Amino acid sequence: MAAAKQRYAFAAAIMLLGAATGIAIYRAQTVSPVSPKQLGEPDAIPRSSASPSQTETESLPRTPVLAQQEAVVPAGETVSLLPHVDLQEDVVTGQWESLNPVSGTLMSGLNAYARIELPFQPSEEYDLSVTFSPVDVLGDTTVLLSKGRRQFAWHMGAASNTCGGLDLIDLRPCTDNPTTLKRLKLESGREYVCLIKVRNDGVTVLLDGVQCCRWQSDYNDMSSFRFWRTPNDGRLGLGTWCTRTTFRSVEVTNIGGAGKLLRTSIPGVLPRELPPLPEQDPWTGAKELTTKTDSSLDAVSGSWAHGQKNELLCSASDYATLALPGTLPDEYDVRYDFSRLDGSGEVVLILAQHRQMFALKLGSKSNNFVGFDHIAGIDGSNPTWKYAPSCIKNLRRNICIVQVRKGSARAFLNGHFACERSISAHDMSLNPNWRMRDEPMLGIGCHQSTAAFYSIQLREAKDIVLTPTHKKGRGDDF
Repeated sequence: MAAAKQRYAFAAAIMLLGAATGIAIYRAQTVSPVSPKQLGEPDAIPRSSASPSQTETESLPRTPVLAQQEAVVPAGETVSLLPHVDLQEDVVTGQWESLNPVSGTLMSGLNAYARIELPFQPSEEYDLSVTFSPVDVLGDTTVLLSKGRRQFAWHMGAASNTCGGLDLIDLRPCTDNPTTLKRLKLESGREYVCLIKVRNDGVTVLLDGVQCCRWQSDYNDMSSFRFWRTPNDGRLGLGTWCTRTTFRSVEVTNIGGAGKLLRTSIPGVLPRELPPLPEQDPWTGAKELTTKTDSSLDAVSGSWAHGQKNELLCSASDYATLALPGTLPDEYDVRYDFSRLDGSGEVVLILAQHRQMFALKLGSKSNNFVGFDHIAGIDGSNPTWKYAPSCIKNLRRNICIVQVRKGSARAFLNGHFACERSISAHDMSLNPNWRMRDEPMLGIGCHQSTAAFYSIQLREAKDIVLTPTHKKGRGDDF
């Protein structure tokens, strides 16, 4: 019995020592200034960018965090979060760049629904201060919030920089609910300080010291649109919609309770590589599809014909679609050599994997966006979209390569990574305007434009593995 008591006493002492060590680490590395050199980092740390991430599932996977990395942040204390962000671990979607590894300053890219999750779990009540500067305003700058396990968001510059508000309220977006501010516009290059007070009885938002929103709620009426969610409930985050934004500071203060810093170390800025460009040399064993296509029999809609060099020509019409013959391998690469000859409408590449049909849109919305279409039944922007004005120039030859595997699809345009999407989420589908007569099969399409497809090559790729671009597997979006 005495020996057992001694063992329990020894175990309790170890637990107390561990807790004290965690608090000491937190105070040493988050409250006190720390230089990279003190942490064993090199004197010069290169700038780095984060590539578009993998996808999320509808029930987003929780990210395990090692216990020894965590530290309790007592009530009343303020912690700066950006120095603790790890681009390798925290990026959810979109391209993110570290501008200063010491202060943690971040810049988002031009992706729709670009998101990064912050390594902090706040208390039930907290203040969150975000200092930011939009570089070029096109859409939202967003603060991703939580109350307990419920997620919601505060938007500024939404709907093409015309309004702002909390999202969602009774499933209504920030553009149309009681918190909507019709004149909440952001100016490019201006620095803003947004202070959000989350309390048990509601949310208060101040922009540059002026209260602009007060919503009383028990939070049962609040939720988050699926493309703005973070993988882990009870966390905080930042987001932008096709708007490069510099985030200079994010500070959180727990009110009336303790929060938890989920990464006490200050990570170095490691380079993140974009997916490698597929081989550019002639594809061994590739099948040429343009010469095997009958422009009359295979036309689903619109007017199609073969040109003098067997190129496929499409006349300008609404949703002109052509089916491409042949049996699809389970996994394949397809290479398109094409030009838009006239107009400003989109060029569409129709793809399939097993029984799932989907499409890649190039130059959509007046030639401003690239991305996969019709995600989760939504006919509009989604997290695969990237703002790329004049991405297709008339009369210029373009090369688009799409890699389709059982788990994902990845696209490159003119030598640059364009977008990526998980197929395993089973939420990709074709817009009814692009429906094919038979499924599954490949196809091409044009909308209100004339186009020429000079070559379409298909090769089986069962042994060509796609390397994941992000450590965290998502399923809902990328």
